Amino acid sequence: VFVAGYNEQQLQDVIIETLKTVYRDVNNARVFIKQQQLLVSVQGYVVKPGEYTLPAGSNIQMFVYEAGGLRAGAQLDKMIVKRGDQNIEFDYKRFLDTGDNSQLPKLESLDVLFVPASPLVGNIEQEFDAAKLANSGDSADSARAIKVFGEVNAPGSFTYKPNTTLVDVVMRAGGVT
Repeated sequence: VFVAGYNEQQLQDVIIETLKTVYRDVNNARVFIKQQQLLVSVQGYVVKPGEYTLPAGSNIQMFVYEAGGLRAGAQLDKMIVKRGDQNIEFDYKRFLDTGDNSQLPKLESLDVLFVPASPLVGNIEQEFDAAKLANSGDSADSARAIKVFGEVNAPGSFTYKPNTTLVDVVMRAGGVT
């Protein structure tokens, strides 16, 4: 009998109905839960995505830890708990900044915790380097952009700003190689 997500009364009803198909006079049977657990699927930008079972009352932080932690480049401000056809978006970074557990949605069995990749990372598997990403241009609109390429550490398109010097632009491109 699949019982994930049932409370104690629902569980007792399901088990007694199942027992009635095999045994007689099971109306006085009682079901006791020794330890309630949460089954949650952790997906997305974590080290080890998969299904994890932890004691009831476990929070998102515990499931992230169980999944090996977040991968570099995870988007912390738009994590999602999927429950049936409902999506609950929350800001995990706010929890990390404050330590306030009320910032995290309460988990239920069969929830899916999804950790998206930052839009800065894209959908191509690569080693994430925040410093290099910050220096690789700001994807400026080509009509008002300065393009830097050649012997620089981080070629890219940079937004033109008045009073910008050549040295400023080269430094924004990570300096010369």
